[in-house]
Amino acid sequence: MNELKLYQFAKKFNNLRPWKWLFSTDIFALKMPKYQDIYFCSVLGNKEKELGLTIYKGIPGLVNLIDTFVKGYENYNEFLLCQQGFAVYFNDKSDLPKEDYDYAFTSGECFEDEKLWPAFRVYKPGFYPVRPNDNDLSLIADILSYATDFIVDLKQYNVSDESFFEQNICYLREINKDNSYVDKSMVIEDMLKDYQRILKVPVAYDELSLARLKRNTKKLNQVWEISYFYYPYPVEQDGLIFYPINLLMVDTESQRVVAQHMCSPLKFAESFQKFILSHFNQNIAMPTEMVTDNEDLFCYIESMYKGLAIKLTLVDKLFLIPHIKKQFTEMLEKQNNN
Repeated sequence: MNELKLYQFAKKFNNLRPWKWLFSTDIFALKMPKYQDIYFCSVLGNKEKELGLTIYKGIPGLVNLIDTFVKGYENYNEFLLCQQGFAVYFNDKSDLPKEDYDYAFTSGECFEDEKLWPAFRVYKPGFYPVRPNDNDLSLIADILSYATDFIVDLKQYNVSDESFFEQNICYLREINKDNSYVDKSMVIEDMLKDYQRILKVPVAYDELSLARLKRNTKKLNQVWEISYFYYPYPVEQDGLIFYPINLLMVDTESQRVVAQHMCSPLKFAESFQKFILSHFNQNIAMPTEMVTDNEDLFCYIESMYKGLAIKLTLVDKLFLIPHIKKQFTEMLEKQNNN
């Protein structure tokens, strides 16, 4: 990893001040010769507090980027917890974390006369953003080097009052090995039309254990809500900094929290499956029906619930768990402020 090149490219990008003419919704993309995937980029700073560049990999990344425009997140923290990509931020020197200051200071590139210094982050759902590894930093350096030239040329396309996203357009630069390139205007809907999200569903149980549990467990004529949300404050464990995931099951009639389980984002689907089965086994009872508003959770437990003959329904909105989550978050914030 060439630290000097990385910081030189970051400085050159920053000196352009691209946020003066590009919005975060002006999506552009790069197809580089060293990499198989297309990388989608968004400039921060025109309306956002942060100045910088966000980077998303492939069509799944484009979907993630578009979600940041159209989804209604309850707060900034929830928004960050759903991100999967990279970011280059430019911060006032006095606001820069010491680690980032040290990296920039020892890179060999002079920033002493610069007001804004760069910091690099990798985002993964549920994990606290940290500095990327060397391979990812090399990728970011390449993107910065190509993006700087492309952004200058994007000025000629930025003539409408509408952003590229509002026009359903993404400008793509395909770079060849000899550094020649071709610019294309891509229709975003066309890029997404064949995309199918693939969710890997782990299995932490076997059919025999499900059959045994079904046979030996009483069915309650009850409907439970089930969903999960991130704990709002990070914790550190085994060198990883993450936001724990909190799984809740709530009886809709009594409005009582039946069970609660908190775990790491690592292999959380398996952890959920094991906890649910353990809860049913210990209480020798399970409901006849459960409802969830979380599509991923539905996929993680659907097959397991079929084996237990529990009706599982995916709904647009739950009534109890969001209220419990709000109370829980407010309580933690109050404790944290005291």
